[in-house]
Amino acid sequence: MQILAESCSAAVFQDRNECIQVQSVDYFEVNDLDSVLTYDRSEYMDKSNQPIYENIVNKINVTTQPIEKTTSVTVYQTRTSDKETAPANSVADYTITYRNKPVSDGVPTVDPVVSGVTVTDSALFAWGGTVEITNTNSSAIEFQIKVVGSTYAVAGQKTVTVLDQDSIDDNGEFSFNFKENDFLQDKNLAGKIANTLLKSFKDPERDLTVTFSPGGNPALENDDRISVVDLYQTKEYNLISQQINYDGGLNMVQKGRVTQTTVMLTETGDNLITEDDLFIVLE
Repeated sequence: MQILAESCSAAVFQDRNECIQVQSVDYFEVNDLDSVLTYDRSEYMDKSNQPIYENIVNKINVTTQPIEKTTSVTVYQTRTSDKETAPANSVADYTITYRNKPVSDGVPTVDPVVSGVTVTDSALFAWGGTVEITNTNSSAIEFQIKVVGSTYAVAGQKTVTVLDQDSIDDNGEFSFNFKENDFLQDKNLAGKIANTLLKSFKDPERDLTVTFSPGGNPALENDDRISVVDLYQTKEYNLISQQINYDGGLNMVQKGRVTQTTVMLTETGDNLITEDDLFIVLE
């Protein structure tokens, strides 16, 4: 789910019905057009959205991974010097592992052909699997397994680069290379991802932390749009995290991101934030 979400600029979260949702950024933009709540200065205890210049990214590189399929390839072959042995009058499973993954459409055979030794069943997956061998001979027989299938390889990579020259002039150039993703195969989609990331990370004041003690609004959900009033201005944010504590009094910490875009991806890709501030850690 993490790889899929990153490849299509989606958000992955667990909703309050404990269902995993995968939604595009457009989903949130369509459903959360207006601010649902405004906090004025009397309603929060502390607010921080100071510029964080070391987190600025103003040049994004996204490389596509177009994959081509090749059929009728020998993807596994038992070595002549390391043959398998089928006991007399036996039915046994043998595990195979492909060196290059993934593989599909695998067809196993006994090759070279051995009288009385045949493949009677198999369960093959992208990484390998098991092959059932039946030996009808009254003695143990050596044999070799061969699997012919389809392989997949990246061909014709393209790198899409977007930058913000004003941010570069003001702060210097800070580049980020989007990590390779096998689902990202189209340069137009790569451009959309690059532009979405750039809109968010070029702004040194993109992140907000607002603390309530007591108070806060537990009815809010991640990606709800809120307005926060400070001494100088009113600014809109989309919620990206909430921490709610109740020990006789309600205390909350909410984090938001400026609403010029909604990005639910992390640079490391280790964690995905859920609607209720549960973290899905993918290893």
